[in-house]
Amino acid sequence: MVPRRPETPIAERGLGDMAPFPILFFIFVEVPSMGAMLAHKGIMLATGNETRPLNVWLYRLIGIVSLVVLLGLSFAIGADAACLLFVLLVGGGLAAFVTRRRNDAAPDTTRYDPPPQQQAAAPDALARMVECVQRYEQTKDLADLDRTITEGRALVRAEKDIEVWRRLSVLLGQALLKRHLATNDRGALVEAVEVLRSAGQNIPPGHRLRPAALIELGAALRELGNLSGRLELLDEAAHWYGLCSAIESPKRAQAYVGLSTSLKVKGDKLDDAGVLAQAVAPARYAVGSAPDQQQRGENLTYLSGLLVLLHRRTGDPAAVREAVTAAEEALELSSDPQDRAVREQALRVAQAQERHRE
Repeated sequence: MVPRRPETPIAERGLGDMAPFPILFFIFVEVPSMGAMLAHKGIMLATGNETRPLNVWLYRLIGIVSLVVLLGLSFAIGADAACLLFVLLVGGGLAAFVTRRRNDAAPDTTRYDPPPQQQAAAPDALARMVECVQRYEQTKDLADLDRTITEGRALVRAEKDIEVWRRLSVLLGQALLKRHLATNDRGALVEAVEVLRSAGQNIPPGHRLRPAALIELGAALRELGNLSGRLELLDEAAHWYGLCSAIESPKRAQAYVGLSTSLKVKGDKLDDAGVLAQAVAPARYAVGSAPDQQQRGENLTYLSGLLVLLHRRTGDPAAVREAVTAAEEALELSSDPQDRAVREQALRVAQAQERHRE
């Protein structure tokens, strides 16, 4: 009998003890095929034309051909130059992929002329949405809001004209916020924040829609921050309100009030009198920038209540004196009986707080 060669334990085997074919197959076939598969996936993602994966043998064929071409280039122009060319190709692919993803993250702002049917339909759709929102303010019928939201979602997704998209987004955000305030629908509020945030980020400074969009975005963020307790949302609301307050527009006083209320809510959440005190300055600016007497009276009433709250927290006598003065002026500006009753109550609260201090 021919003596058998003793087997080497598996733990002690090296590359010399392994069959060469699987190693060569892995190096020269499987590795290039995996590279071809990843390259194909990257190209599809970069161009936005994702397709089903190819057959594995086709990937292997592409990988082998690519390897042969790379080796041929290395002999023709040198290994260093071939490797550099390969790195440049891979880098270009990655750059195209990153650029594609960034473009996908923002709305399409390129010039687009929709077909005549769509050009005619867009103004009609906007008019219907505005009409439904206005009718809801009179009737409080949620069906009007639901029609606006349903149609608005489809139009915002499909619209290519950036100006129409901006108007649609603001209207949709307003409708979603109104639905939340009417039904306490948290999902509608979250969607309103997403829609209005996208609109606010894509409406440039100086655009006529920017004040309205920032006011609605600030209101949605403040409401969501108040309900969820997330302070970063209140900070974001204050940020957008602050940007809006710097714009010369009829909504400037409203932006100051929004900034003040965002700080007030944050101060309540933190139980921080310092943050509450920061809310007083924009409330004063809101009084000074009010576009009419009615708005000035409302802002004075808000300022009075805020100062009373600050006095309760800090004991500042100047705050309660200013609160009484603001409430008295607000009452003088009132002509509506129902509104007058509210302002009389605010004055009584401020006067009672002042007497309690004394």
